[in-house]
Amino acid sequence: MVFDIVIRGGTVVDGTGQPGFTADVGIKRQRIAAVGKLPKSTSEQAQVIDAKGLHVSPGFIDVHSHADVALLKDGQHASGIRQGVTTEIIAPDGLTLAPLSAKNLRMYGWYLSGILSLPPDDLDMSPIEASKANYHRKTSCNVATFAGHGPIRLEAAGMQDVPLAGTKLETAKRLLSESLEQGAVGFSTGLSYYPQSWSDTDELSALMKVSKEFD
Repeated sequence: MVFDIVIRGGTVVDGTGQPGFTADVGIKRQRIAAVGKLPKSTSEQAQVIDAKGLHVSPGFIDVHSHADVALLKDGQHASGIRQGVTTEIIAPDGLTLAPLSAKNLRMYGWYLSGILSLPPDDLDMSPIEASKANYHRKTSCNVATFAGHGPIRLEAAGMQDVPLAGTKLETAKRLLSESLEQGAVGFSTGLSYYPQSWSDTDELSALMKVSKEFD
């Protein structure tokens, strides 16, 4: 096989837990196609990177990232990419901007601005499917998102000190189900933050049952 890129002679740390080992890495069509001692013939038409004395590893995944707005404002995201982070999973702690209506987005965007910074004025973050489009092919890293308890609760009951029950709870369950159907990678909640601080055990159990349906 002839590769597009060959990274030669680096110490490969592959994430499996085994010690680093010296190897070449062959890349074809932007995917790792081979790891090992690669013949010189495989790199005749390739870009060759000399990695001797360096470490080579898969991209790192930041599983607790509050870069929701930072990625919208600067898709290059050099602060992450230069550290080797190639995937950001946003919306931990139930703190995020989707799926929010325009009215709630303005209010909650201000509320979260100390963590996320103020979002752009013309942002569409409802539903999750629309929010994902704000990142797709617009950032240097991969972006995945949780369905956040905060926005779901705001859409169901507003910033109110009440546990969700009856029609409010059914609305929250529907929004969570729709978010997971549209590609959210899980459900996140942070019970020290509003409005999710006002939830009770019955509400959390009901929402977790929805999450379980999507494994």
